[in-house]
Amino acid sequence: MGNHDRSHWDRICLLLNPPTGGWSPWVLGFFLAVAVFLAYSNTFQGVFQYDDYSDIRDNMSIRRLWPLRDIFFIAGRGFASRPVVNLTFALNYALGALNPFYYHLTNLGIHICASLAFLGILRRTLSLPRLLGRFSGDISTLSLVIGALWALHPLQTESVSYITQRYESLMGLFVLLTFYCVLRTAESPSPMRWEVLASLCCLLALGSKEVAVSVPILVLLFDRTFMAGNFRKAWQERKVLYLGLMVVWLGFAFIQLHAAKRTWAGLGEQSETLSWWLYALNQPAVILHYLRLAVWPHPLNLDYFWPVARASKQLLPSILVIGAMLGLTLWGLIRLPKIAYLAVFFFLILAPTSSVMPILDLAVEHRMYLPLAPVIIFIVISVYYVTTSGQNDGISFSPMNRLTITTIVACSISVLGVLTY
Repeated sequence: MGNHDRSHWDRICLLLNPPTGGWSPWVLGFFLAVAVFLAYSNTFQGVFQYDDYSDIRDNMSIRRLWPLRDIFFIAGRGFASRPVVNLTFALNYALGALNPFYYHLTNLGIHICASLAFLGILRRTLSLPRLLGRFSGDISTLSLVIGALWALHPLQTESVSYITQRYESLMGLFVLLTFYCVLRTAESPSPMRWEVLASLCCLLALGSKEVAVSVPILVLLFDRTFMAGNFRKAWQERKVLYLGLMVVWLGFAFIQLHAAKRTWAGLGEQSETLSWWLYALNQPAVILHYLRLAVWPHPLNLDYFWPVARASKQLLPSILVIGAMLGLTLWGLIRLPKIAYLAVFFFLILAPTSSVMPILDLAVEHRMYLPLAPVIIFIVISVYYVTTSGQNDGISFSPMNRLTITTIVACSISVLGVLTY
């Protein structure tokens, strides 16, 4: 083998087995992408359903790509409420008119990209100085396990296989890319570039679905908890990022004020018969239902027709449970901020659709696309700590524990993938 050929081989070996130990991110990403593709490979023959007819088939604004104002604005009425997704629909129409195959292919591509972004976030977060010593050489393995469980979870099927719910998955992709860019600022010699990209991704997330309105707050809390250590240092180190996020917020508010169909946080069609307070009182039971599906995803339902509970004996138990969880979250922000952040992310992403604004549908599974992530992270990290033995030089698995965990993890991922298929 010549020197030139050997240099190429050395580069390949370095990619597959980096000197820092663990699997290469390229290998992890490849296996995760293939697994997601196989799990959703039977969606390409799906047809239009429900809102697909109004948002795609009967949507005249996607029939041509130029001028862009026809995609981003509704003549005489104002901004389109979700222009980024509308642009993707227009691209699909330009490629294959009303053939659902291209729309399903795009949905799957979005989910694969979101899965890879999530994997990147996990690897970089677990490698941060504030967490690095806690997971020793298991960063790549933990990242892949968490990423695969999230990407292959059957609760995600509505966001991926129901074309119109691209609103949720595309929003999720850009939110994850926002966090990925924020993480890159910590090690980049040109952090301003990543700060600008993070702000742009946040803007695209809000242009996909309005529930991303809490992302600037989540980014600040993430920075304070895992990167900077406090709010002052976060501001000092990433001023451009937070100024950019402020501009994004102002732009979002302006668009909402001048939108053709004002949704205020992506609430969709609002109920005219359900008061805001009764809707809010019913949401704790819905949230507990979401959490149950995160652990045991059966049965799944595209259209719940969730019954409205009115009696206190029906409402009180779930209100007490969620109230206790919120109280623990507030306490944890002071005493256990790294754990509490997972709960904050869960509740803030759900807040626009699972709080006080009465939406026609009390419960829909696609709202769990992003909130599922902190649930899975908490479960996996908890199991990791329970099944490892602490050592002075770090945390290590005993051989029996490693075999047991590998078997459980492999079975869990396989079962979820099969159920999703």
